[in-house]
Amino acid sequence: MPQAGLDTFQLLYQHHRGPSFCEQMLATAPGRFNEAFWQFWQQHVEPCLPAAPCLLDLGTGPGYVLRQWAQRYPGGHFIGVDLMPYMLERAAADLKDIPGIQLLQDDLHDPHLPLPDGSVDAAQAVVVIHEMVQPVRLLQAVRRLLKPGGRFLLVDWVRAPLSLYFDAATEAQLFQPDTPLDTLVDQFTHFYEHNRFSAEDLAWLLEKVGFAVVAQELYGQNRFVRLVAEKT
Repeated sequence: MPQAGLDTFQLLYQHHRGPSFCEQMLATAPGRFNEAFWQFWQQHVEPCLPAAPCLLDLGTGPGYVLRQWAQRYPGGHFIGVDLMPYMLERAAADLKDIPGIQLLQDDLHDPHLPLPDGSVDAAQAVVVIHEMVQPVRLLQAVRRLLKPGGRFLLVDWVRAPLSLYFDAATEAQLFQPDTPLDTLVDQFTHFYEHNRFSAEDLAWLLEKVGFAVVAQELYGQNRFVRLVAEKT
């Protein structure tokens, strides 16, 4: 494991607040991988896939989407990558009876995945990039692993004004004189993380690494983006 993984582990543990975050990820997964997500996938990624593709999920957490892929593409190879042991342990337990699934532990800030160059048909990072201090090494690794013409789906929070970030209940709590300091620090730390990049920043990063952006849409009051890039 690269030395940077120690820092990333601490960053993610603080963000997740521990192993119980697995349950939160599973409970909220249907909202991330909803009908609109799969429509976007089917329009911009699926036409480039063979019948039994090799698909890579970066920051897979407890592996929710690996099960969805296995149902959609029987005979395929589905790789989930995460750093946190409790995420991989939960994924291994939940997916143990599903063929074609491979789980790998790696630090996405500096990944060294044991996969051949040009071996992946499509990859994705769903609400992952916003947690990263820098995504350059990850994007370079994705480009190396994709086949020529392979596609990368990126879904994430994008930058927006502070006034649009908090829901009404959280906003009311923040400005109470007796709101605990820990609550204020936690809420604003998440704001900084979720507003790290704009949609234009993400497109620029992808293009500098050697991708061509082929589709992009903002959604959720322009707080999120779905973006597909192709290995040129």
